[in-house]
Amino acid sequence: MRLHLDEHVSPAIAIGLRRRGVDVTTTLEAGLRAASDEEQLRYATAQGRVVFTHDADFLRLHKRRMAHAGIVYCHQGQYSVGEVVRRLTALAHRRRRTDIRNQVESLCVVRTPMPRPPPACVGDCSGNGQVTDDELMTMVDITLGAADAASCPSGLGAEATVTQIAAAVNNALNGCPGS
Repeated sequence: MRLHLDEHVSPAIAIGLRRRGVDVTTTLEAGLRAASDEEQLRYATAQGRVVFTHDADFLRLHKRRMAHAGIVYCHQGQYSVGEVVRRLTALAHRRRRTDIRNQVESLCVVRTPMPRPPPACVGDCSGNGQVTDDELMTMVDITLGAADAASCPSGLGAEATVTQIAAAVNNALNGCPGS
């Protein structure tokens, strides 16, 4: 499945998808920054690309029966960049030979996951009570979708947020709480 990301989607998602071998274009790259949603949908359809968006206006275009190669939708902020990249990559590989023309696919789960308690020392992937430069880079890679959250199993859950990375940098500079 070839994707086109609309202007509401973070460029980091395109980077993460490309690292995983997904063919993707963005609104900015296509010169469509000020284009209407209709124009973006026509562009993606002409290119044989499924639109990924956080913009519910695309759902309205679908309901108006505007032809398209497919729309994948997810509420903005529901998942981290890394989780969106993982979900889109899985969908792109799963749907590689399956046509979703004129269909909408939801990337989101309706239920809200239970929050996990923060680890004793955010960023301490090895559990040794210290945060190293390598562990900070691992967290960034998780956020960008270039690494699996399992590579830092210290309670991050399925994602590493910007807030967690900032806390990890603080722990790297000042030491972990209780150390």
